[in-house]
This record gives sequence, structure tokens and C-alpha cells, in this order.
Amino acid sequence: MTDPHTTIAQLLHQPETAVDVDDMIRQFQAYFKSEQSDTYDVMCAAKDLNNPNITKRLGFLTELYFPNEAALIEACKIDVTEGTCVLHPSLTDTELDTNWQIYVSQDLRKAAEKIKVKKTKSSLKRGYTTGACATAASLAATQALVTGQAPSEVMVELPLGDTVKFVVNECYRSGQGWFASVRKDAGDDPDVTHLALICSTVTPSDESSIFLKAGEGVGQVTKPGLGLEVGVPAINRVPRKMIMAHVSAVEGCPKGLIISISIPNGEKLAKKTLNERLGIVGGLSILGTTGIVKPFSTAAYRASIVQAIKVAVKLGREHLVLTTGGKSERYAQKIFPRLEEDAFIQMGDFVGAAMRSANKKEVSRISICGMVGKISKIANRKDMTHAAGSSVNMELMAEMAKDCGANKDLEQAIREANTARHVGELICEAGIEGFYDKMCQHAANFVFEDIIKKQTRVDVILTDLETGDILGEFTRQ
Repeated sequence: MTDPHTTIAQLLHQPETAVDVDDMIRQFQAYFKSEQSDTYDVMCAAKDLNNPNITKRLGFLTELYFPNEAALIEACKIDVTEGTCVLHPSLTDTELDTNWQIYVSQDLRKAAEKIKVKKTKSSLKRGYTTGACATAASLAATQALVTGQAPSEVMVELPLGDTVKFVVNECYRSGQGWFASVRKDAGDDPDVTHLALICSTVTPSDESSIFLKAGEGVGQVTKPGLGLEVGVPAINRVPRKMIMAHVSAVEGCPKGLIISISIPNGEKLAKKTLNERLGIVGGLSILGTTGIVKPFSTAAYRASIVQAIKVAVKLGREHLVLTTGGKSERYAQKIFPRLEEDAFIQMGDFVGAAMRSANKKEVSRISICGMVGKISKIANRKDMTHAAGSSVNMELMAEMAKDCGANKDLEQAIREANTARHVGELICEAGIEGFYDKMCQHAANFVFEDIIKKQTRVDVILTDLETGDILGEFTRQ
């Protein structure tokens, strides 16, 4: 059965499948009013059909009927191409809407003229990770355990130094300990955990240490390659450190504590992610390296990429460094210490959108910096690296390893690997040299040949996840 996002994309791809324009609009409105609507998923579905007219129809109708979806509207504007189309073939007396290069009825065009939506990078709302929320909930429960009073809010220091106030949703006694919850706000990156309750139950123990465990809705690690030991709760290292640091800093905190992190309905929500395939079973992961969610995974962030590139070019930056996130940007800044800060642009998952935007400007050099997971997807000729839209091609990983001298056993082990990081561990154990350079070469060739298509120098640099050391690089010019 076709999912609703693909169905609406197909409608915009072939509008004649609707009886008339009114029927088309009814179907469009029904989708966006439903609980299943998702701007990111519908954009991905539209992109898969490779028809620029879909973007024009999607942008026009969204701006007309759902003007608050400013992020989606801006993302569509980025992709508007030359040439025109008609909203629906049943229309005869039409006028051109020049904003969207689309022919519509006079009534629709007049209505569209009244709609003006502005969305800039500064207005994109950031959110907070599950890790930051788990820290806040654990801190609230610990404070209540020590004082006997439930706090209404807590202050959490994020890894980058910012201090953020979190509102406590609930806090009450639970057995010998205290329970607290914080509602996650993902900002303009509304993933499956947006508005979910992130909960923590803190109970004193007879031990002399703090023990962190997974409660309801938090997964367990069952496969290697995730940066955590098999069998432990799917709570990443940075959130673990944040929780431990904040709880132990509470004056009067007992030395022995059991902290149970839970997410109501987490196991059901996890079915909408790749967790189970990756080896995280029973629920969601507690993630985050900075505590902050920037809107990388939605249409919203695409709008900000273009703006950032425009600013950099206007300031005379001829060398741009596009990174896949905050951590890779910090590593890139150490690799290129002489570049100005505005030359570094976090493109998130939107490799294609960022490269095409840079390609329209007079930029002489573009450097892409990232870790193995994202670079491996670019090497697989994917211009969108979000987990929902692309996966690691293990067959390609095995072929690259073979080119670098891997034996058949290692090739097979790579084909059966869980993640790109897992592949890296296998390569390291086998002592294979040149693998990461080969991966960077594949990625650079894809960007240079399929996206840039002109004489711009393209560097691809792959760094170690933990240290930032350069593991591989390749330049194409």
C-alpha cells in the first residue's frame, strides 16, 4: 500500500488523476490536515519522482492554504526551476503566478497575491535533544529526592557551554525515589520524539555509584557498531556524561543512585525509526552531542543553507566548507584555521541542496567535512543523507574494501555489518589502508560529476568521530 506522502506527491506529479482542480485541492488539504502529514516525508517523496513541477504545485498550494508551513514553502522556493506548468489540466482561463511559475485560475492567483510568508535562518526555532531532556528530568528528580520539594523548572548546562531552562512537566514521589518528566520540544526538527515525555525515576541505592538503566520505551543495544557495548541501554556517551554530571552536582545527593530513563509510548514510536534494523530493540535512543537540535532533518533547514551561502559569498569567501553537523564543523575549523567563521556552513543532511546553491555562486573551492556515516552515503551517490531517506550501501563498502586489499572473509563481514561505523571497526581491526581515501574519492567524484559539473575544486575530508583526526581525504578539480 502506498504511504500518504507518496500519494500526495503522485497527485502533484500527475494532477489529472484528480477529477478537477477542486478535487485536487480537497485531497491536498485532507493530507495536510491529517495526523499523518509530514513536510519532510512529502518533500522526500516529491524528490524521488524527479519532476520539478511537483515543487511548483506543492509550494503554491501550501502557501495558499497552509501559510504557516513557512519552512516547507521556503524549501519549495529553493527548488523552483525555469519553465512553467499548469496547476491542473482542467483549467482553461488561467493566469501565471510568477512566484511559482505556475498557471492557475484568476481567483486562485488573486488569493495567492494576498499571501506573503517570510522565513529566514534567524527565525528557525532550535530544539533540544532527548539527551538534554533526560538530563533535565534526572536533575529535577534528584533535586526533589534531596529536598523533598518538586521543582517547577531546572537549569541544564549543555556541552557547548550554554545554560538552558527546562520546564518540569511532572514531579512526584515514586516508591523510595522521585519521578520527573520533561516534554521534548524539537523546534523546527519535528522528528518522532517531538513533544514526547522524557522521564526519569531516581531512587537511592546501597551502592556507592550512580547506575543508569533503560526504563519503558528506551531501547537496548543488541548489535555492534553503535559506539556502545552490546547489552547496555541505548543512551549515548554524551547524554550519559550530562546526566551523571548534573545529578552528582546536586548538593546532598546520595552517592548511590539508580536512574531509570523512560519514554512512554517509546517502543511504538521507535517503529517509525531505523532503530530495530540497527540493533536497538525495545524503544528509542537517548541521543545528542550538543544538547541542541538544529533543524537539519526538515525542509526548514534547507532555507537557511541558501541564506548562509549567500552571506558567505557576499563577504567575499571563495572557499566554503560544508559540514554535516556541529561536531564535524568544529573539526573542520581546526583543519582550516585561517578561514573566517562564516565560511563554515552546516548543511546537515542536505548535501545536494547545499552543493547546488554553492554551485550558483562564484565559489572556487568547496570542502565537505564529515564522519564515516554521512560520507559513506555521499560515496553511494546520495544527495540526501538523512536516515529516513538513504541507507549505507554495504555492497559498495565491500567493493571499496576489496580494492584496498581486503580478503573474501572481510568482504563478507562488511556486507553483513550493521552500520558504517561498524564497517570502520572491521577495517581498522584488519589493518586495511586506503579505505577511507577510497570512500572520499567516490564521494568527491559524485559531487563533482553529478552536482557541480564545472571546474570548482571539491575536497572531501573524513574525520574520526571521537578525535577529529583525518582518516581519509580526496580532491577533485
